[in-house]
Amino acid sequence: IIRQLGKVESELAVGAYFQAMIEMDFGEQGKRIVGFIAQDRSSNLGAWMPEHHLRAAEFAELCSTRSIPMVSFMDTPGADATEEAHANNQAHAISRLIVEMSNIDVPTVGLIYGLGYSCGAIPLAAINMILSLRDGVFSTIQPASLANIARRLNLSWQECAQIVGVSPYELHGQ
Repeated sequence: IIRQLGKVESELAVGAYFQAMIEMDFGEQGKRIVGFIAQDRSSNLGAWMPEHHLRAAEFAELCSTRSIPMVSFMDTPGADATEEAHANNQAHAISRLIVEMSNIDVPTVGLIYGLGYSCGAIPLAAINMILSLRDGVFSTIQPASLANIARRLNLSWQECAQIVGVSPYELHGQ
């Protein structure tokens, strides 16, 4: 679909990470290059490794220095939580992306079109405007993780759901 919007200036796909600069025609306003960052659910369910967060930070900085507006697409169960990801400084990479996305001086829009959980979506949500499809989900924690915490600490499902913003049904089903 993206290719049909305009001429692709550059594109990079590595594992669950996708970025592109596309020249788009805005009618009377003329043509403009727009940067896109997305998570590819067909690879690792869209969960990014540290190198993906760092690539996204570099891309955000590049778009900012070239005054290229950005769009981020979010559909992820969260950042990769494997031992390998943590050994390669996943927390630092996520933090760097949050900083870069917060500091860029170009218009930014984010679209949640599926799951937007945890540190997979939070860095891409540090933008000017977040939009969501009707069935899009954005939360700082996955229901399964929250259910695990609730069980360990003997907390009520309802109390956790109210605080986080997911329904007790979603929590209990995990």
